[in-house]
Amino acid sequence: MKENIGDEIVTEDGEYIDDFRGLGLMYEVDGGFAYSQRVFRLLGCDRRSLIYQTSVKRRWEVMSRSILYVYVMNADTGFAPCYDENLFTLACCKGGKRGGMRTAVYKDWIKNDSVWVMGVCGKKLAEKNSKMAYAPIYIAKITDVKEMTDYYKDNRYNNRKDHKAYYVANGILKSKENYNPHYDKPEEKRDIGGRYVLFSRQFTYWGKICEKERFLKESPVFREIIPAGDEKEGIARHFRGYMVKRDFYNIDEICKKDSWFPKEGEVKILFDEIGDQEQGCCGEDRDICMC
Repeated sequence: MKENIGDEIVTEDGEYIDDFRGLGLMYEVDGGFAYSQRVFRLLGCDRRSLIYQTSVKRRWEVMSRSILYVYVMNADTGFAPCYDENLFTLACCKGGKRGGMRTAVYKDWIKNDSVWVMGVCGKKLAEKNSKMAYAPIYIAKITDVKEMTDYYKDNRYNNRKDHKAYYVANGILKSKENYNPHYDKPEEKRDIGGRYVLFSRQFTYWGKICEKERFLKESPVFREIIPAGDEKEGIARHFRGYMVKRDFYNIDEICKKDSWFPKEGEVKILFDEIGDQEQGCCGEDRDICMC
């Protein structure tokens, strides 16, 4: 396989294509097949991809646009997402029986170099300042994804707020009663159902200074990102709990020109969290919350 990636011209398909497609290591594109992002992480080789029976092309020539996931946050306490040590992780919330948003993001991320997640301020969270409603609390480019079991057995993350919620025993995730605000609640099952932890080392977190009108005025790009009209209710009430904008602008190019967005490898944490934990981690009654 490494030899085939290294060749400038691919002359035969080999028996590996069906196997790789089944494992999510290859996917179909116009004119043939391309290696997924996962292949290059596994092999540690250059980020080039194979187009069957043509010369090797860089993947962003095939998939130059971004995928943006948007969801409403009912709480912002530094737990989900967690921003400790200038590292963004979404390890809890946004899971579910079918994997929820975290699994959906993973499936896009293994095929696309530019997958972003944005959390916007919900009405309940904006009760004290209506200007914050549906303004972005953060935007993050997903730069890595790990299985939850890999994350929670890795001692390097012990000091992170979300890492204290679970531990791994005999390969199985277990909840910590004294540290997990989702302990023995429906949210606990949804957490584990999410299966993956999303990582970012390129994100902007606005927190308490998020104000919709200011964002729209100072960064026109937000007019295409911030949900408006019926779309607001769509996010808040959607059965999945999130919405996806596909074939979006290339956000990586926007980052080079718009100071509101994080440049490659840049972390901007501009203010404190909005929410508190008086009503539970997710900002409302845990028994009815769909985090």
